[in-house]
Amino acid sequence: MDSLKKNISTLTQQYLIGALIFIMTVAVCVAPNTGDTLNYAGDALNAYDPLKVGSFQNLWEFGHLLWRPLGALLTPIVLSIVPNSIAWTPLLKVAWGLTALNLLSGILICSLLYVLTLKFTHSWKGSAFILFLVVWSNGFLLYSQAG
Repeated sequence: MDSLKKNISTLTQQYLIGALIFIMTVAVCVAPNTGDTLNYAGDALNAYDPLKVGSFQNLWEFGHLLWRPLGALLTPIVLSIVPNSIAWTPLLKVAWGLTALNLLSGILICSLLYVLTLKFTHSWKGSAFILFLVVWSNGFLLYSQAG
């Protein structure tokens, strides 16, 4: 039983290292733009309005098969959770929710990548170096901060 607790504790620490590398990087870096986030949020809001005819058509785009429908599914949750002090319009609330989802996904990816590379490198320094290379890349850093 003690070895199981030790394994769980060690694994938890490994996941936290990956998450902390991402969180520390995002804390000091700001994305210069948010890309098409407001467009996606607008499409999700249009799909949320049951009175608009054909509102679901804008959700299906080849490059975003899951992203826009996921945004539409999360719209009622985000609209009820995000306070007006953070985002004061429905469009900004959905955009905030999409951005928060990207940040959570970045934390999850970094945690998993750190543990995966640790299995191959057998060194925390090597795994941290690989993770820093990924997190500090322009694409990962920009898109993890955009919705």
